[in-house]
Formats: sequence, structure tokens, C-alpha cells
Amino acid sequence: MVLKADFLTYGKCIQDFARAHPDKGFPESLESLGPEGNACLSDELSKGIKGEFRIQYTPGARSGNGFVETYNISAIESVPKSDQRTTMYSDESARIWFRYDSPSQSGHPYLIYFPATAFSTAENCAWQAYGRVWIISEGTQERKTTDRNEFLKNCFGFPEWGERRVLVAFGYSYEYRFSLQPSGNAAGFEIDVRPTTYGVSALRSYLAIGTFTDDGKPLRFTVHATPQDRLATEADPLALPQEVDMPIKLQAADAQWCGDRLCE
Repeated sequence: MVLKADFLTYGKCIQDFARAHPDKGFPESLESLGPEGNACLSDELSKGIKGEFRIQYTPGARSGNGFVETYNISAIESVPKSDQRTTMYSDESARIWFRYDSPSQSGHPYLIYFPATAFSTAENCAWQAYGRVWIISEGTQERKTTDRNEFLKNCFGFPEWGERRVLVAFGYSYEYRFSLQPSGNAAGFEIDVRPTTYGVSALRSYLAIGTFTDDGKPLRFTVHATPQDRLATEADPLALPQEVDMPIKLQAADAQWCGDRLCE
């Protein structure tokens, strides 16, 4: 879809503007991001035009001190090639959605540019990293290792090593931290998940926090997210469960276990 990458550019420019103008918040218009503004957008994108799509940007109402806290941006196919019309949209969360609308009803929304199953793999590997000795596979051979980082790289499926020796897969980097019990077993973990290139591979960053029971079972797992070009923190809102391949019934990325099952 021709507009997908451009929506990342829109999100990056809008978020960067807000970060550079803490007294103003989000921009009043796309023109302020174009050649006549801070030159983050091309002339075409700042005018809300991309091929057969027309883009509408709507800033939220100003607060009492003139601060813009929210926005909506949408793109609608002006000359659809079939009876289905493509719509893309986003907001201050920088989540990007698209759907195919028929003349009679809106289609199902699909989220794009999120880690999903790769995030789930990172989580599962962290739960398996509880102990002190692991079996790793090398081709057709298996061997033991006491190196937690070596186990994680092997468990993750041989992803690339990025800067600072973080794991890199599918446009995101994953950096693990573990807190340890006196025995050397893990008490909990944190995973910083960031786009490899902000505004190109993705926009949202995540902080995953997991806690083990004393006997190494999952106790709680939460994921916080930010649309800004920085590490996510516990002060940031919880992610949507579908962003990080968690059960949608949770409503938000916050899971607690009661024994071997998620608590109701």
C-alpha cells in the first residue's frame, strides 16, 4: 500500500513537532510541517495529497494555555479501483490502522507497524530464561550454556545483533535486563523494545515488565508504550494487547496469572 510509509513519516513529523514545542503540543496544520514550516514533510504531503489519497489532519481543541494534546489524521482513497475504498487513520498514540470500506459499511480495522508475534517470541524467551543452565541448538547439535544472553539469542531464532549487543528482528530492537535472586535464578525481567529507525521501521516503543513466582512460573506481565522517539517507561500508558500478541480479552497489555492460567 503506497501510503503506509508516508503515514510513518506523518507520525514522526507530528510527534517530533510536539517534542520540540512543549509549550504548543501538536501542530495546528500539516503546512507547519512542510517547506513553509519546519520542512519535515514534502510539499505534497504537507498539502495532504499522495496519489489517489487525500489526507485530513485535525488537531484537538486547545487547552486553556493554548496546548494541543490530541490529533487525528486520516487518508481516504478518492478514486478507488473497486467498490471497496481504502481508509487509513492514526492519532496521538501513533498507532496506524487501515480498513477496506464498502459503500454500505466500514470494514474491519487492521493495525500495522507493530511487533506482534516477534514480541511474543521475545516474551516467551524471557520466561524460559528463569534458571541458570539452558540447552541451545547449533545446527543439528545441542549443548548446554550458562550464558543467559547466549540462550536468549538462540531462543529468539538467530536475529541480528544491533548496537550495544541488543537483539534486532523485524524492524525492532530488543534489550533485556534481568533482576536475580540470590540463587542466580531470575526474579523478573524488563525488555526495551524500540524501532530500529524511528519513523522508518515503526513509531511506537515498548517496555515489557515480567515477574516470576518463587518457583519460576509467570506471575505478572505488563507492557507500556510511547509514540515518542525515546524509551518507554512505566509512566507511559499500557499498550493494546494486539500490539504485543497478548489475548485481546485483556483489554490492555496487563496479564496476571493465577496458578497456570491467566486470572479472570
